[in-house]
Amino acid sequence: MQNCISSIESCTQDIVRFNERVEQNRVQAQAQRQENGDPVVARKAMIPMVFIILSWVFVAFVWRVCSRLIQQNPAGAILGTRSEGIGLLVGFVILWMMSIWSYVVVISKGPGLVKDYVAESDPPPAAAQGGWNGAPAPAQPYAQGSSEPIAIPGAANGDAAAHAPATSLPYPSFNADLERFGGHRASADSMRVLPGSVEPNLDHSVDVSHAPNMSSSGPVDHLATEPPPPTDDIETTDPAADPALPGILGPLAAAAMGEGHGVREGAEAIDQANAAPVSGPSPGDPTSSGWAPPQRRPQNDPPPLSPAALYCHRCRRIKPPRAHHCRRCGVCVLKMDHHCPWVGGCVGAHNQRFFFTFVLWVTLLELYTLISTAIYFHRGIRSLSNSGAWRVDGYLISLFPICAVFLIFTGALLGTHIWLMAHNLTTIEHVGVNRMQGRERVLVDRWFATQASGSGGKVGGLNLKQKRKMVRGWDREWGRLTGEGNRWWLGSTREAQWESEESEKQDAGKQGGKGHGAFRTNMGQALGESVWLWVLPLGKHPNDGLSFPMNPRFGEQGVWRKRDEWPAELR
Repeated sequence: MQNCISSIESCTQDIVRFNERVEQNRVQAQAQRQENGDPVVARKAMIPMVFIILSWVFVAFVWRVCSRLIQQNPAGAILGTRSEGIGLLVGFVILWMMSIWSYVVVISKGPGLVKDYVAESDPPPAAAQGGWNGAPAPAQPYAQGSSEPIAIPGAANGDAAAHAPATSLPYPSFNADLERFGGHRASADSMRVLPGSVEPNLDHSVDVSHAPNMSSSGPVDHLATEPPPPTDDIETTDPAADPALPGILGPLAAAAMGEGHGVREGAEAIDQANAAPVSGPSPGDPTSSGWAPPQRRPQNDPPPLSPAALYCHRCRRIKPPRAHHCRRCGVCVLKMDHHCPWVGGCVGAHNQRFFFTFVLWVTLLELYTLISTAIYFHRGIRSLSNSGAWRVDGYLISLFPICAVFLIFTGALLGTHIWLMAHNLTTIEHVGVNRMQGRERVLVDRWFATQASGSGGKVGGLNLKQKRKMVRGWDREWGRLTGEGNRWWLGSTREAQWESEESEKQDAGKQGGKGHGAFRTNMGQALGESVWLWVLPLGKHPNDGLSFPMNPRFGEQGVWRKRDEWPAELR
């Protein structure tokens, strides 16, 4: 009996040690993946699959449709004439070759990596993080509207700032949120969206007794802010945080998940705020619930384009504007749009145009193949009633699900990217906008709910009109989130060349020539000025990804300003 018990204990200990080794290996592999990204094999696994799919479509269509029509065998004569077969083959080969050509170009072009342009540096010292607390703001490391990078503060080139103590700014507004909500973050996942790069301070030791008095504006008012800049330095199970999500489900699905994440974040933060003790006098001009109407309060602390906000703690570099750290690739990518498994890497500043070209041509190929196959398949089915020589072909049938499924995906991808580029947004930025809209929706819903409860049921219903009016009021004050309130949106060619109000007045009499509107200007920022290069995979990338002309409605270092602070002619 004793021997039996000893054997069981020994076996249990072996199992425990085995589980510990497995867990240790898993943690080590996860840490290595966070440091270096996914293995190359995992990142490039979908590339052979794309070639296989395109090859199968070529073989099935040419062999089972075009060749029969051209040969005019019994099965082909029923489907159509030889001239139809030749014309069908020529059109298909052109579209197929353009798809293959553009795909080879996009997978051979890198997205542009920050490490190739910016040297490593220590985090910006505390003295260089002014601008929001009375201290002078540091010089912007990238000149807006200029393609030439300038010296990076703290770069590893002997600069004195490189030897300053690593007192980097915590996650923007993270400590502020801790204080607002009584010393606790609403949710660990709420700190995440798609990749950004500022590492938060995870110290939760905040004295609840020093939390600010929220009675002047109400707990929901504190959520009327732009969500903090995204971070990819924290692993999370939130699916909206995966940079590969837009490439798998499409930008629309990723944006919807980002909005849902914003809704959850807003609801959790409001619940946490409501749980905090409220004291003090009632606000001036209160509503029936006792709270003042909420306001949109964009996050300008620290300035979004300041070195503190742009610093990546993983790569130890000050990123250019719109660059993000991809945890799939393990590097910071210039103007990162999303991580696309179909091209085996990220879509960024240097390959965005070629990615768009590939999506355009492959969508046309799928549409052409699907319609042509459907027409001739219908002719073959009709011939069966007359005992024709044509028979149902499994190869032909296989083209329907392949082309239909991928047409839905690439068609939605094409339309979404045209809309995004027309508004000068990346997929990551669009997800951030949807997240903010989700937070605002919760904010508005909760505020009207408090109005209804505070009025004893006198204010009821869905209040859809009033809610839309409140959001439109915010848009009038700050600008639309996808338009005037977008840091990179340009209303015209003139705005793309805008440097300052003073220089604009001086050069007003010198400016001539025909400019473009918002659509053409913003599309040109992403795809280049030549419309021919929008559809041909030729030439170089139109932007180096180091600097971008900024919306002149925004202030220095990307600070979001109200309409009455915009240049007079843009209000």
